[in-house]
Amino acid sequence: MLTGKINIIAGFLLLALINIAVGLVLLRFPIATGTTRWTSGLALAGMLMPLGILTEVVFGMPPLFVIVGAISMVLAMGWLTVAVWQTEAPR
Repeated sequence: MLTGKINIIAGFLLLALINIAVGLVLLRFPIATGTTRWTSGLALAGMLMPLGILTEVVFGMPPLFVIVGAISMVLAMGWLTVAVWQTEAPR
């Protein structure tokens, strides 16, 4: 049981670090405001994944939050990658 709790904590920390990295990239690169808002919103919605894992393990709920969180995190990373590729690196 302890291993499961450690995995859940590690998932929260990993997604928190990904959200911090997204925030730093959004601050560093001159990306359009609409793209910035949507990307940050999708990255925050990605936090549903560890919450979904927690509700699945503790309450036995279906993995809906896990799927929604994973899809939103993948979309956020893809959108941010395309947006950064389209900009020039700041000096």
